Amino acid sequence: MEGGTPHRYDIAMACGTFDREHAPMSKRAAAAVLWFIAGWYLGAVIAYVVGVSDAIGPILAITAAALFGGDPFGVIWKPSAEIQAARTASEVRLEHLTADP
Repeated sequence: MEGGTPHRYDIAMACGTFDREHAPMSKRAAAAVLWFIAGWYLGAVIAYVVGVSDAIGPILAITAAALFGGDPFGVIWKPSAEIQAARTASEVRLEHLTADP
């Protein structure tokens, strides 16, 4: 940088850090999108073959995306050891606070 004004490549750029929890969440989001597409396609095939309403496609798509992307039962996406330890610690604290003296 010779002179008073910096060139466009002389300015420092902020580098973002990639948190450990972002990668699993992006995998989960990608899985939800893929299951949504697969569910819609399967619903369209079923509607064509069986002769039912085309509305079965979006219904299957939303259900598949919610079950596989959201994983409400915790079967597909296991929490990391740090998150599991934090949940256990908070449950112990909650039990301690709600216990009868």
